[in-house]
Amino acid sequence: MNQYPNATSKMGMINVRLSIIYFATLSVSLGTAVSAMGRLALYLLALWMVVANVVAHQPAIDWPDRPWFECWHVVTLVAVAFMAMSVLWTDADWIKGVSSWTRHARLITIPLLWMLIRNRSEVRSVLRVFVMAQLFVVLSSWLLVAEVPVPWATAFNAKTTFAVFGSYLEQSIMGAILVFILWYQRDWIFGKHGQWLAIAAAFVTFILVVGYLAGRTGYLVFTVLASMSIMYSLPRRWRWTAVVIPFVTAAIVFACFKTARERMVLVPQEILAYAQHANTNSSSGERLIYWQTSLQAIAEKPIAGSGSGSWNNEFRRLSAGKSVSNFETTDNPHHMFLLWAVEGGVIGLSLLCCVLLSLSMHSRSLVDLDAHSLQSVLAALVVAGLTTSTIYGIGMGDYFCMLIGIVICNGHDAVIPPPPKK
Repeated sequence: MNQYPNATSKMGMINVRLSIIYFATLSVSLGTAVSAMGRLALYLLALWMVVANVVAHQPAIDWPDRPWFECWHVVTLVAVAFMAMSVLWTDADWIKGVSSWTRHARLITIPLLWMLIRNRSEVRSVLRVFVMAQLFVVLSSWLLVAEVPVPWATAFNAKTTFAVFGSYLEQSIMGAILVFILWYQRDWIFGKHGQWLAIAAAFVTFILVVGYLAGRTGYLVFTVLASMSIMYSLPRRWRWTAVVIPFVTAAIVFACFKTARERMVLVPQEILAYAQHANTNSSSGERLIYWQTSLQAIAEKPIAGSGSGSWNNEFRRLSAGKSVSNFETTDNPHHMFLLWAVEGGVIGLSLLCCVLLSLSMHSRSLVDLDAHSLQSVLAALVVAGLTTSTIYGIGMGDYFCMLIGIVICNGHDAVIPPPPKK
């Protein structure tokens, strides 16, 4: 557990520290502008705490006594540092390269939260704030569904997409994750006797995601997380069914909910239109050309990539003469792993995968429900990262890094029960 100098407590920083963490936690649910302010406040707080600990000759963070490949703090910092180095060889201008790196560097939010949140009690209070903010968004969406005016809804076409602050894609992903955070933490999130309320909130969020929001990635995230939840509850001898569970889950969702079914049916149609006519005037068509050109860019500079902020330059160069909408402004391929591979090469992509793997390995040090929560968020990040540049996005990047940082802090002083005797 983290230790802080006595001077910090004397200055009344306990309340200020938690207040800033609460604000940063709330901010990721309230749109990109508020999210950016929350992240800035969190980083300034972390900087102050580091300086205070240095002055007091105390470590800012206790590094775990584990093998290096399980030390996710180190791996995360190395990945961020390498992407910073890539600015030196980027084919974008220096300002754009640095700006792009700051978006990759959102990963440092995770170890900063580990440093700032002290114990399990604080983790729970912070996670409650996170859940309440998310439920406020869910409630606002339901008001939009009911055609009740929502003055604070700033999303484009909020009345028809039912998204409140970001896009329906982002909100569907967030909603799918919220369902399972509520499920795994149902025993305490609303108090000792609030289990039924957590389950009801999860069910209402589930109906919103698959019944009204049009985000296809959200459907995939929900399907994967639902399959994981089912697998966790099965006896070990039945774990082999994990191969078929996702398909059964998806079939049930698409059979029962018209919105999900109609949206997913469009995917093969859009792919066929791209294959036959190079039609990029669809969500799938745009992604396919982004991915195709990204693979070409990786093949040209496979080791260290083209440098931070270079993806748009590479895309415009390789897609010259093709009819692509928004190619001048699009700065990512809507694929987290391809983005890191283009800008950081095999080295950058490997470091990103090492970060995710080390975080997943750390989940083994948590009690079951906390481990399941962390594993679910990481799985959602990977699934969403296959169709979006998750960490790179202002809204989604802050959301994922904040939530991972909160959930992983359950390991500060959690007591792991001994394995059952055979």
